[in-house]
Amino acid sequence: MIAIASANGAADFEQPGMAPTMPRVATCGRWFVVVILAVFAATLVVDLRIALTLLTLGAFLAAIAGLRFPALGLLGLGVLCTLDAMARPLLLTGGLWRWNTLDYWLLGVAMIFLPLLLRQKDARVHALAALLACLAIGLAWTPDVPNGVQQIFGAMALFGMLVYFLRAARLRHAWYWLAVVNGIAGVASSLAFLRQEPQLPYLNENIWSHAPVLATFSIALAFAAGPLPRRHQLLLAVLASANAGMVFLSGSRGNLAMTLVALATIVLLTPSIGQNLTVLIVSVLFGIGVISQFPDLEARTIGRLEIMVNSQETARRRTSGRFDLALGGWYIFQEHPMGAGTGAFPTRWAQLGRRTGMSSFKVGVPMAAHAGWIKVLAENGVPGILLLTAFVSSFAVSGWRRRAWHLRVLGCATSAVIAIALLSTEFQSKSLWFMAAGATVLLGRPGASPGRRQAPSHRSRQHRRRQPVEHAST
Repeated sequence: MIAIASANGAADFEQPGMAPTMPRVATCGRWFVVVILAVFAATLVVDLRIALTLLTLGAFLAAIAGLRFPALGLLGLGVLCTLDAMARPLLLTGGLWRWNTLDYWLLGVAMIFLPLLLRQKDARVHALAALLACLAIGLAWTPDVPNGVQQIFGAMALFGMLVYFLRAARLRHAWYWLAVVNGIAGVASSLAFLRQEPQLPYLNENIWSHAPVLATFSIALAFAAGPLPRRHQLLLAVLASANAGMVFLSGSRGNLAMTLVALATIVLLTPSIGQNLTVLIVSVLFGIGVISQFPDLEARTIGRLEIMVNSQETARRRTSGRFDLALGGWYIFQEHPMGAGTGAFPTRWAQLGRRTGMSSFKVGVPMAAHAGWIKVLAENGVPGILLLTAFVSSFAVSGWRRRAWHLRVLGCATSAVIAIALLSTEFQSKSLWFMAAGATVLLGRPGASPGRRQAPSHRSRQHRRRQPVEHAST
């Protein structure tokens, strides 16, 4: 079965003239939407964890079937990654095995389709591979090997995601239906969580809000993938604004910044000024409508934003302790310029004590870095931070070299999103790698338009409907 799946994977990507693999993307997408809405509607009377369990199992089955049917696999992956922010802390407890279930699966997929990955002549893939090699070397002297391995698993998820994107990227409407399914899953899961939050175990807002963040990223990728009919643009704009509203209500300032970049990308990639204005107005009005339904959460978020910009507050309070962690990471780097070892930050922080400029925040207590930049700087030193910078900037550099407007916007937006994400999170977030994997495929497609993309004419849309495959030039 593995050999057959591998052969099919290569054929799906390498033969641009073939018919879409059955089952078709639109059929799969409609079924996913129906099931997601039905399951989350049931949370009006059942526990959210039951709904997450059912959808996670169903999406896993779809991802497994995706070894044979790329369309089904891509949508299953999208649902898994969207719900991972809630499913992992609420369901997948019990040690490294259950916690990393999705990471193990993606690693297995990457191994099965290793020939497909090795054929990718992509600077971003090579940069990440070099960074992972650096992280692996850092395990040799770390005092906390399990924590270091955990971080490597998180980053390696990109390769498995890349396989799903590569195999399904040329199927008609793949990017659109991925955005629709993830958009509905993101807002539905967030609404269900907010409704049941008092009855659920505590879940940090910086974690669960990655579900609507990933949904917004999926919509931005759909706009970058090719021209969309106006009705599709409006539907995706509504979903993007609804998910952005959920991120706002979470009060997570780092995730809100990433979401704003994704929304700006959507606006910039709308083909014409009239459509651009329509999408913008619809998004703003719908987003305001969603936020206004939760006045308490709205007030909390506004309060957190006011604290962040209030110069009278301490750096610790304005950043929820992240300033101290960043400064502590700098001190660790000064003591270990070549790195303290992958996964060593919590141990080194506990040993650091209080230093100049730092408050008494969690002194002597093992703490995660809560920032990928600081983590890599402290744990992997100069080589690590240089490789991480190369990986993050490679998207903007690649997009700018392609000269096409939509690729320039996508490349710069992806670099900005990853750079912002690593200010407030480490490598465990699936939204970060999902955006990176999708952008890697779009930036690497052959035959992209060399200039600014124009809105398609009515005649060109009719011609494209007759084609079985959506080519890269669209």
